[in-house]
Amino acid sequence: MTHRPELVAHGVRLGEQVVPLLAGSVHYYHLAVEHWKPALTAIRGLGLSFIDTYVPWSVHERAGQYDFGSQRSELDVRRFLELVRELGLFAIIRPGPHVNAELTGFGIPERVLWDEDCMARSASGSRVVLPIPPLAFPLPSYSSPKFQEETRRWYDRVGSELGHLCYPHGPIVFVQVDNEATLGFRDGVFDQDYHPAQLTEYREFLTRKYPNVEALRRLYKNPALVLSKSNPPERKQLKLAGDLPAALDWAEAQEAILARALERMAVPLRDHFPGALLTHNLPPGWEASVLDPERLDRSFDLVGADYYHRANAEQRRAIFQRTSELAFRARVRDRPCFAAELGVGFPPYFSPHSEADSRFSTLCALAYGIQGFNLYMAVERSRWIGAPIDHTGTPLAEADFYRLLVQALRRTRLFELERRSRVTIVVPRSLRRLSRVLHAFDPLSPTMLSAMTGDQRLGPGEQTLGLASSVVLDTFEFMSLLEHELDRRRIPYTIAADDQLTEALVPGSWTVLLCNSALGSDQIELVERALAAGQLVTLGPHAPERDLAFQPLATRPLLHEVSSVPALLGVNPHAIESAVSAAATALELSKFSLDDPAVHVSVFETRGGDSPRVAFLINPTPRDLEVSWSFATLAEARDALTAEQLSVVAGTLRVPIPCRSVRMLELGTVS
Repeated sequence: MTHRPELVAHGVRLGEQVVPLLAGSVHYYHLAVEHWKPALTAIRGLGLSFIDTYVPWSVHERAGQYDFGSQRSELDVRRFLELVRELGLFAIIRPGPHVNAELTGFGIPERVLWDEDCMARSASGSRVVLPIPPLAFPLPSYSSPKFQEETRRWYDRVGSELGHLCYPHGPIVFVQVDNEATLGFRDGVFDQDYHPAQLTEYREFLTRKYPNVEALRRLYKNPALVLSKSNPPERKQLKLAGDLPAALDWAEAQEAILARALERMAVPLRDHFPGALLTHNLPPGWEASVLDPERLDRSFDLVGADYYHRANAEQRRAIFQRTSELAFRARVRDRPCFAAELGVGFPPYFSPHSEADSRFSTLCALAYGIQGFNLYMAVERSRWIGAPIDHTGTPLAEADFYRLLVQALRRTRLFELERRSRVTIVVPRSLRRLSRVLHAFDPLSPTMLSAMTGDQRLGPGEQTLGLASSVVLDTFEFMSLLEHELDRRRIPYTIAADDQLTEALVPGSWTVLLCNSALGSDQIELVERALAAGQLVTLGPHAPERDLAFQPLATRPLLHEVSSVPALLGVNPHAIESAVSAAATALELSKFSLDDPAVHVSVFETRGGDSPRVAFLINPTPRDLEVSWSFATLAEARDALTAEQLSVVAGTLRVPIPCRSVRMLELGTVS
């Protein structure tokens, strides 16, 4: 039997046991050593199995010298992790180089940040500065050989200190490579990075993508183009649709270059932490970012996402979209869907994030498919407000909620159940890339806007391109109308990325592929093949008329109608309503009867069966509501956290739901 940790669908296999991926963040370097054990014990008391901690570079390195406890006892991370093991817990360590953690410089030493060779560059060659409290600082270039070398040396030092503590010899099960690698949320396509090393990688990317330079010259309408001297475009060069190919290539190159940089960082960590599982975390708003989950999946064992949301209707939708897409990806890879940071509290330079906000986002994430989470922060520290455990390790009143929640998750075995859906909305990476290219608010990036608002439609400025319509805004409007109609009819659905289009195109389902008029040849071929096989597939809101370089197709594909569900839909609410109705009839899609349209429901069933076991009822409105929910086999229900028994009369359940809250219910059904 191998001793290496192994990810499975609902946790991590350690030896003969599968441990749910339930964690809490403790930052040892912020706490007095005498408070370590009480804090860890309190986390174990919540029912959590993993301790998550940063190992911040700038905290351990001062004036070029490393301190791992020789001068300041609270920096003895080895002792901290040995205590983790003594208490029967496991560890997730996150050695950066970027950790944020509300540290000045995001945990990167000043000598590295202010090294000219390490700095990211704007198109004009100036430093790219992040204006964040308490002190602005220049961002590093992930392409910089100097920055990569400095990072490798740091990893070597961390590995020499902690590498021997990998499971089964120690508690370390996961090692995270970097943190929210969106370049400090300054990841706008034309904002950065124009570092000389990045330009070299850009030219290498073009060489790989276009082995025939003549084809590239024709595409860019530049017969004098020389690859070895080619520079990426700047915002001022994007004026008409004909300028899009170069801009889209630059955006795609940034995605590829960043993924390669993270893979280079992963190499020494694999060497120093043999057997540990490598992870990365996507930031809030990741769907609009330079990070491409498909590329990250090739390099890391587990890719999770961060959750910092408020309790309202807009944020509920954002949680649904992000979580269901992450859950679809995890299911395809047979991995747990992981919330790498499930926000509890907030840093002092954010607007206040209440306990009600944290509870709402936690339960919403679970309702839409999260199978493991890390409470961030579980233990209070400086530069952080709100946590279930204070800095001395004393549980606070809010700890009761998380303790009861974990008990409910373990009792119901939620992570082994499934949220079944036979409708999938597929969002192409090319759509998101075009949206990034057309973003009009640099340096306030689309990632930042999406993280703040939950709305990825903000920012495109298509009116300057001479297009017949705003194809990006059309497409997101179409998606919004489709989601509204599915929600109105209580039909479960999910979101997927186009690299999983094959998995989404399954018989007995309805697949809606978003199309802004541009699709790749592989995507068109998959759709045509599925339609020919009689599957329900719809493109919308535009017919495929362009390729991924946004050039006209020589031959437009024929979308054969095979049923009452149309193969092409536009931005037409009545047509969308008719299509959803036709799909529901054709597939006999299950739906739930709730008498208040403002309340959302998510139901989990036994795998391979049709017995509802757990339900989440979500009220994102500012009003207290009471809903009536009916289905024929319902026999009993109780609140999973409070154990309150709810009245069921003739298969009808009456449930009060306070404003901006979620109720998790355990269901009993008639066989």
